Amino acid sequence: MPVNIGNLAKEYCSLDSWRKRLPITLWLPRYKPAFVIRDVIAGLTVAITVIPQGMAYASIAKLSIEYGLYSSFMCCFVYVLLGTTRDMAIGPTSVMSLLVSSYGQVSAVNPDHNDHVYAVILAFFVGIVQFSIGLFHLGSLTSFISSAVVSSFTSASAIIVIVDQLRVILGLTFESSSFIQNFIETLVNIPKTRPWDLLLGSVCMIVLLLLQALKDQILRWEKDETYEPHRLQRYIWNLLWLVGIARYAIIILFSGVTAWILEETGKSDYITLTGPITDGLPPFAVPAFNTPDWFEVHV
Repeated sequence: MPVNIGNLAKEYCSLDSWRKRLPITLWLPRYKPAFVIRDVIAGLTVAITVIPQGMAYASIAKLSIEYGLYSSFMCCFVYVLLGTTRDMAIGPTSVMSLLVSSYGQVSAVNPDHNDHVYAVILAFFVGIVQFSIGLFHLGSLTSFISSAVVSSFTSASAIIVIVDQLRVILGLTFESSSFIQNFIETLVNIPKTRPWDLLLGSVCMIVLLLLQALKDQILRWEKDETYEPHRLQRYIWNLLWLVGIARYAIIILFSGVTAWILEETGKSDYITLTGPITDGLPPFAVPAFNTPDWFEVHV
């Protein structure tokens, strides 16, 4: 059957076709004022998780902490226009951060970080590749990637991130340029572990696991159809469930208050703090393509 180019072009350029490419034109007219409060609560809940997570990913990518803040919310603003699902948090990932950390040159301002200009250029070209994949509907190519390759890649990334973050929990400070060197330096410097950093990190992890287990237990009780709790017990269950889902907010509030108290009492050297973060947004500009060796420099 011959292909009618005119019909294909007409279908591609139709209003319905382009509205599907901008999903906000589909859901916004059906949006109800009653959704606002729920969306605000959902937004705050996700932000409490994504913002500190983005800051942690910035350290993995060897960039200044503020770039983790930029990436944690700028992606969400774009996804409002182009996103097709409401149940997804968009932002940096550990694998993405590891790939960025291996690209660029050491910053002249901070030897512990890479020059952010290289990360910006890399993000620009990655965006072009992703846009091209979407434009030409090449997403099906991912089906040719073996699941074993994906599994091994993510597993190796998890191990690298664990070793990299281990030194942060132990409060160790040293320079390393590879996973092996990072692992060896961590073992060598274990006697220099800062006890208060280790204590705070351990308490946070234990509380997170306990609150996760509490939430799961509440859900199991709720699903037990053989038992009907009385009203007070159900209120208590709802309160414990709320505490369980708010575990990240509780940990962030607890650690923030702890750091503030130590700062006010002149004992901020007990734990390693993030330190001052550059406020405001960077200027919107074209990536600095005149940066030397941006196409071939790797650390």
